[in-house]
Amino acid sequence: MVRVGPISYGEDSRQHLDLFRPAGSEKCGPVLVCLHGGGYSSGGNRREARALLHRLTARGWTCISAAYRLRPRFGFEDHLADARAVLAWAHAYAGAHGGAGAPVAMAGSSAGGHLAALCALTQDDGAPDRPRADAVVSLYAWYDRYYGRGPDETPASTPFALDASKAPPFFIVHGGHDSFVPVEQARALRDHLRAGSRRDVWYAELPGAQHGFDTFASWRLQAVMDGVDGFLRHTVKRAPDRPMRPDDPTKG
Repeated sequence: MVRVGPISYGEDSRQHLDLFRPAGSEKCGPVLVCLHGGGYSSGGNRREARALLHRLTARGWTCISAAYRLRPRFGFEDHLADARAVLAWAHAYAGAHGGAGAPVAMAGSSAGGHLAALCALTQDDGAPDRPRADAVVSLYAWYDRYYGRGPDETPASTPFALDASKAPPFFIVHGGHDSFVPVEQARALRDHLRAGSRRDVWYAELPGAQHGFDTFASWRLQAVMDGVDGFLRHTVKRAPDRPMRPDDPTKG
């Protein structure tokens, strides 16, 4: 495995990412974009989901782990803009040159899972040039409204306020004893998606698991990775390997 980074996708010092690709390969298969947690006020892209990134890279995926701007200096719309910018970067530079490109899935933990869900549920809202996620993996995420925002907010900061009819496939994983984000939020999103979407909605509730269950290696994390691997194999169809773009900023 080769890690390239940090790579800037914006002008702020927090707008950076790492790219992981299989060693000895200039080709790229499907792409996973991963966003970290931290309550929008902390966290980094080299802390969570490391085992998952390593596993998928070993299976031929190109993986991106990204940071984004944080509160209190920045707010909800800045976080969401950064998540979309990373997704757009993945389509432009980690995918294939020309054509439809490689499929791109999105994953996140805690606040990162919140962002991934919002990106996926607004990609068909009619706004121009929305970057697309072909599938979403959300781990122990927050799904309610952003700090201090109410029912009259614009844009919506909760997936419960968004139309699920065009949602991509989702895999929601949550700990049954999560003391930071009640498991009822995850169950409610599962029900919201299943009621509105015709695509696969996978759900796993981990008995006894707390928030941040992907931070350290464990039998539980291994089971989660097995599930994520199976979900992505089932929902994301691997595109033929194609060369990276000649202007790829991760090269040279």
